[in-house]
Amino acid sequence: MKLKKFDDINGYDYDLVTNDLHKDVQVNKEIIVVKKTKKYWLISSIITFLIFSLVLIIYLKYNGFLAENNIYDEYYRIENVSKVTRGDYNILDAFVEFSHKNYKESSKLYKNIMLKDNTNVEAYFYYSICNMELENFEESIKYFNYIIDKDDMYYTPHAQWYLSLCYLKENQEDKAVDILIKIAASEDNIHKKEAKEILIKLAEK
Repeated sequence: MKLKKFDDINGYDYDLVTNDLHKDVQVNKEIIVVKKTKKYWLISSIITFLIFSLVLIIYLKYNGFLAENNIYDEYYRIENVSKVTRGDYNILDAFVEFSHKNYKESSKLYKNIMLKDNTNVEAYFYYSICNMELENFEESIKYFNYIIDKDDMYYTPHAQWYLSLCYLKENQEDKAVDILIKIAASEDNIHKKEAKEILIKLAEK
């Protein structure tokens, strides 16, 4: 007859205790595996969500950027609004370079005029147009705003129009819309019709 193993002091059944311990260990391992699986699944879900959100944001911004660039390309045209006279030799030289599409040289000449005479709004205007052609839009924005602040009766409406196009090109739609609304609401701005058209296109995006 096989006798059970008992601890002489405590009277424990070692086989029974060992089996129970093995079962507890196995259960704990399974719990750990389940917890790890849930943790990995949660992390994976979060990463997937973040990637999806990032892709969506990039897609929407890129589409908006393309739409605004398409509008810019459609509406941007250089207008001859110069009031240069034969006696204005410095302005005449700058305008000749501008007419020949030598925008870099023309911008230098207009800049020199601006440094000597900060009341010459025409120099500021054509300097800003030169920088649009050179894709220095921040510089154009700075000086179109300068012209608007001067409230020049002749050049301000043109400055507003080109400023709105600069903002579109720079993907600053809110600022562009603010300017376009002002143009569209003005009875005197010659770009009123185009401003309304762009506002409609932006609303339909």
